[in-house]
Amino acid sequence: DQPTLGDHAEHPERTAFVLDRKTSSTWTTESYRDGLTKEGVGIYVDAKPRVAAVRMTITTPTTGWEGAVFVADEVPESIDDPAWKAVGRIDAARRTTSVDLDPAGTAYRYYLVWITELPEGEERVEISEIDLFRRSG
Repeated sequence: DQPTLGDHAEHPERTAFVLDRKTSSTWTTESYRDGLTKEGVGIYVDAKPRVAAVRMTITTPTTGWEGAVFVADEVPESIDDPAWKAVGRIDAARRTTSVDLDPAGTAYRYYLVWITELPEGEERVEISEIDLFRRSG
């Protein structure tokens, strides 16, 4: 499955790196020298056709950032669109962060990692891998 980016401005040529199983390759946000001056920035994974994921694991060399995980059936135009549903929270990301997701048993196609706070002293966030897990059985 191919990850995709909202406005294709945050290094779209690097989006496939979050699924390549190599922690040495990363997708990165733009640099924000004055901090994140907008609602957030993110990358979404296309889980075609759909999956009812109960957990997401994010591998990142950039620790300490905050954000959320949203899901949708189709990609909405903006994060404020109610079609994006919040299903998980990321507090102070670690090198490997496991996020419990609550999609209420519903399978979704798109899973968005939405970064809302950069780490102290950092201008950007890098993500090496994004993995989705469903309940077995």
